[in-house]
Amino acid sequence: MAEYEARRQVLLGNTAGKIASSIDLKTDLYGNGAIASLVLGQETEKCNTQLCYTATWFDHPHPTDRSHDGECDFAAMKLCRVFHLFNGGSPLTEHTLKRIKGFFLNNDFQSRYHSENHHFLFRTSRHLMASVWSVEYFEAYGQTGRNLSVADEQWLDSFIRYRARRGEGIRVTSSQITNEVDKLKE
Repeated sequence: MAEYEARRQVLLGNTAGKIASSIDLKTDLYGNGAIASLVLGQETEKCNTQLCYTATWFDHPHPTDRSHDGECDFAAMKLCRVFHLFNGGSPLTEHTLKRIKGFFLNNDFQSRYHSENHHFLFRTSRHLMASVWSVEYFEAYGQTGRNLSVADEQWLDSFIRYRARRGEGIRVTSSQITNEVDKLKE
């Protein structure tokens, strides 16, 4: 167990090191370094600034000039992770929490790419955050969190059961996803 904790600290330190001196939006695009730094109790103000930037994903140019709707589910998963990691509280500031909530309630964060990976990230993050804000209205989807959470839970359950029965991992190409999703609906 001591070996595990030592390795964990090294990995967190390496990940956190990406924002140790300054926030670099191109190297910490989704806030992973900020999350690691918060876990280590470092750079709280800078980390909150970085996470606010991630939470305003759709409000500014993409740092590497890519389309906003291609990777928005990656941003959603990191924001979901940090919210749940700290139970929606400290060291996240009120401002950061407000930005995270706004990201989920006001934006369509489903990727335009239709691979299983993107669908899984989207459904997982939306399910977890819709569970938190069950009575809130998710503007982009026209439903309350409760309704979205139920629908996403059913989709995730079907997906996992389908993959368990088939004995396959996530490796279907985007051209095959339509057939896979249709099978999940059966």
